[in-house]
Amino acid sequence: MTIFILTALLVIIAVSGKRWLFLCVGYLDYWLEARRNLDVLRNATKRRRDGL
Repeated sequence: MTIFILTALLVIIAVSGKRWLFLCVGYLDYWLEARRNLDVLRNATKRRRDGL
């Protein structure tokens, strides 16, 4: 019985592992994009202040 439970847990982890990987990579991509956008805004603000 214990072997069956452990096997079932391993199968569940293996199947959901891909999903977790995709979620983590997607969140990392979102975070990097948001950071890139903030850097663009920050640089635009600096240029505008320097120009005035």
